Amino acid sequence: MNASVLSAGVDDREFPSHVLDVQGLVVDTSSSYWRLHDSTFSANISWNRLQGCCEDTVRALKWHLIRLIETRSARYACNTVRYIGDFLCTLRDNRDEIENIVTLKSLVWYLEQLRKKRIEYQFHHIRAWYIASTDRLLPAFDDETAFALSDLRVGGNKKGFAVLSDDPDEGPLSEYEEAALRRALIRDTGPIQQRAALWLALAFGTNPASLSLLREEDFTVHQFEDDTPPAYFLNIPRIKKRTLPRAEFKIRYVDQPLAAIIRELLDFNRTFGDSHQRCRPLFRLKEPRPSLKDGPLADFALHYSAGGITGLISDCVRRLDVVSPRTNTPLRVTTRRLRYTFACKMVRQGIASRDLAELLDHTDTQNVQVYYNADSRFVERLDQTIAEQLGPRVRAFMGAILQRSDEQVDLIPYRDLPELGQCGASFVCGLSAPKNCYTCTKFKAFSNGPHEAVLASLINEREELQKAGHERIAEQLDETILAVGEVVARTHGDAL
Repeated sequence: MNASVLSAGVDDREFPSHVLDVQGLVVDTSSSYWRLHDSTFSANISWNRLQGCCEDTVRALKWHLIRLIETRSARYACNTVRYIGDFLCTLRDNRDEIENIVTLKSLVWYLEQLRKKRIEYQFHHIRAWYIASTDRLLPAFDDETAFALSDLRVGGNKKGFAVLSDDPDEGPLSEYEEAALRRALIRDTGPIQQRAALWLALAFGTNPASLSLLREEDFTVHQFEDDTPPAYFLNIPRIKKRTLPRAEFKIRYVDQPLAAIIRELLDFNRTFGDSHQRCRPLFRLKEPRPSLKDGPLADFALHYSAGGITGLISDCVRRLDVVSPRTNTPLRVTTRRLRYTFACKMVRQGIASRDLAELLDHTDTQNVQVYYNADSRFVERLDQTIAEQLGPRVRAFMGAILQRSDEQVDLIPYRDLPELGQCGASFVCGLSAPKNCYTCTKFKAFSNGPHEAVLASLINEREELQKAGHERIAEQLDETILAVGEVVARTHGDAL
């Protein structure tokens, strides 16, 4: 039985024992514990939390939730119940200040409490619930209050505020913070699930829900007939759509280093020893999630939840112990910040708004405009002094520093500066020296080499590129400049 007929007199009806959600899955509403269906997080609602609250308002909230289950995502429905439940519990627990019933006075009072905490956007859910309950002619809800609520001005969630304000804790990572994080990750040999989750979030700016839905089959390899290296792709599941999980995908190209990380993760998954498993998550749990293993989404029981993916990333960043070059404090990283960082980086590289919307899986360009408005805030100044100060913090230099001896050969020339260091590679890489040397693990820089001259030359090249309008090419020099700056600082005994 579906509960789509929510109209006048509905309060006199018995609650349906089951309803169909927006995905067409059955939700059991016969007890005080409602289990909604979402493969990326635990979408469960316990009505015991609202014991002692006004019975009419709790009943109205249940009817409202049924309608949301039928028409909206499980996450949206859960957030709505949480915000309205917070309101009802606040009335229950503050009877000395306000009555334990929903009146215009109690609604306005609670709105002021939200404004003090700067979370007044939550009131939109409360207002929508009240107006919908009034339209259903439910007891304890009246037209005059509904009309008054419609006239109230309620601020929304400050979309793009963290991006536009360049917030050091909530906004995008600076270019140098991202470089420090990436270089620390390149050096890391810790748990592969942590490393893979962080690499994928950095590479694609995906939210954790998409990563949680990935399966091994989504990683594909295209082999060529000649000696051309294979091409790798990842089918990333889309979310926020009113469909079952993994119904739609976005195909993303995977470069060789990231492909090596994914292959290492696949090797790790084989240690579970259940190759017969039909559904094989890319991020695999040891044990199935109890909330999913017996329901219609049982195929996702071994998938990490979105919160679990966030935990992997947080644990990895905490273990890497990266210090922000901007704040000189431990770098704070969330999946949201990584998504902001990815988008801002794409803007700096000149991507069109429609292409950025496609990369971020937005249906239109409206939600990506904030990144273009913020673009000018991410122009980093980089000169020789800054490079020497930030270099040891970013740690972009991947090689070693040693004393030169007369026996050492294979010196790497740089224009008229032939004594920079030694290449430890057993092959000819074909990359431009020394631009690619300082960020290579095979490079051994001489402690008395003319690194300051290299740094000055690269800084000058960067400035010339910027003057010519080639900001994107100039930015590609930054990690090399920081790596050379680190060598200069370390060889002068100034490393932090």
